[in-house]
Amino acid sequence: MQDLQKYFNYISTKRIREPIYKIELLHKEDDAVIGEITSSVEDGSGSISISNQDGSRRSASFTLNNYRNQWQEYFKYLSIGQRFKVSLGYKINGEEMWFPQGVFVYSDPSLRSEGSNTTISISGNDKWSLLDGTVGGILDATFQVPAGTSVGKFINDSLKLDIVKDYVTPNIDASVFNAMTTYDIIHSAGETIADVFLEVAANLSCYVYYDENGIFTMRPFDYDETLSPVYEYTYNDINYIGATKTLPISKIYNSVLVVSDNLQNSNAPIVAMLDNNDVTDINSVVNGAIRKVYNVTDNIAGIYTQKQADERARYELKKVACMQSTISLTTTPLYHMRENEIVTVTDPYLGCNAERFLISGINFNIGVDNSATLDLVKTTRYL
Repeated sequence: MQDLQKYFNYISTKRIREPIYKIELLHKEDDAVIGEITSSVEDGSGSISISNQDGSRRSASFTLNNYRNQWQEYFKYLSIGQRFKVSLGYKINGEEMWFPQGVFVYSDPSLRSEGSNTTISISGNDKWSLLDGTVGGILDATFQVPAGTSVGKFINDSLKLDIVKDYVTPNIDASVFNAMTTYDIIHSAGETIADVFLEVAANLSCYVYYDENGIFTMRPFDYDETLSPVYEYTYNDINYIGATKTLPISKIYNSVLVVSDNLQNSNAPIVAMLDNNDVTDINSVVNGAIRKVYNVTDNIAGIYTQKQADERARYELKKVACMQSTISLTTTPLYHMRENEIVTVTDPYLGCNAERFLISGINFNIGVDNSATLDLVKTTRYL
């Protein structure tokens, strides 16, 4: 068990730090560690990019030094679905403190030989590529999930199909695991398991993705106001390098409309209309802003009740209303941070006073570079 208090004391007091990284080779079905290539990674040659979205969230790239030709044999026999794990951290008073950043499936490694320049370029995406057709997941026949199927059982069984072969136990929230599909979900040959999962998640108003440990995850969305900040940035903070705030007016919506394909009482469609009524938001309809409606058109076939329509509207409004202000923040690397967590920002030049933002993206360097980038979006209090 890591002493996180030691870590937080370290990042809040030490300007000169010792970042560390670890890249492990994994078995392609159960993610067991079978080796490590850290010592051959060219320092500063790589990065990790994380985005808060359903589906694929993580990507990584780096360069291996292959001057002794020690890795040629390994990559010669690399097979479909092979994967690696990246962890980042700090060495604190001689103790290594690690934070996993993802499990990645190899994309297209390239070996280079040019005199003394013998390297291997590595890139990979998270295990969603096993589902979306990048590496696996393509349906070879019509795929049907009958109405009344347990979501948890269906996902467990689907991950073990021979077009996926992910045998790691998924993390499915209990409230979702026991939910039943309300209609027949049918996808044709040539579509993907990812398409099926995304349809189920949309109708349950859930997030669906692979987490930092490479575990398939499905869970209900969080209410921003209930989340405590994982860090509080201030203008003079030791970890705050700088930030740029943007007001993306063209991308803001303050109302959501959901119209189901199904009828209510056999004569009228099920409709949900939800406005942003947050009085603290200048773009809220209650403050006289023009009502700008986002019409939800994807994955609405499974909405059979008014409650389902209302929940979907809340889920969609959270996503489209938070774009009213965004920040690109440069920070010293704080490896405990995860996408979809909250930070606060206090900077008088940005007009922010302990303003709450959701982490929508993270970019970490692999190596000694002492900076990282966070993409932040304003949180929404009314959900």
